[in-house]
Amino acid sequence: MRGKTIVGLILLALISGCASEQDYHPAPGQRMHISEKTMAGYKEYLAEIGSINPGVFAVSSSGRMYEFYYCQENVCSDGNAFTAKALHGCEMYGEKCYVFAKNRDIKVDYDIVP
Repeated sequence: MRGKTIVGLILLALISGCASEQDYHPAPGQRMHISEKTMAGYKEYLAEIGSINPGVFAVSSSGRMYEFYYCQENVCSDGNAFTAKALHGCEMYGEKCYVFAKNRDIKVDYDIVP
C-alpha cells in the first residue's frame, strides 16, 4: 500500500508541474498584447536558437519587456531551468512575466501593439 501511495504522490507532482503559475491565462476572448520591440526581441531569440537549440522566451504583463534563455549545445538536460532563468530575468524589470514561447512554439494568442 505504501508503494502505491508514493507512486500516486509522484504522479500528482508530475501532473502539477505541467501547469505553471507562469503560464498566461487571459480571460476568454482576450490575447496577450506585446510591443513591436518585444516582437523584434522574439525574432532575435528565434535567430539565436536556430532550428535545434532549446530555449524559453518570457514576456512581461505589459508586453513591453522580455527576456530569453537558451542552450547553445542542445545538450542541456533541465528545461525547467530555462524557464526559471528567463522569467527571473524578465521580472527584474519589475513586472510579472509569463512564458511566451518554449523553443519555437508560441504558447499564447497575442496581438502586436505600438
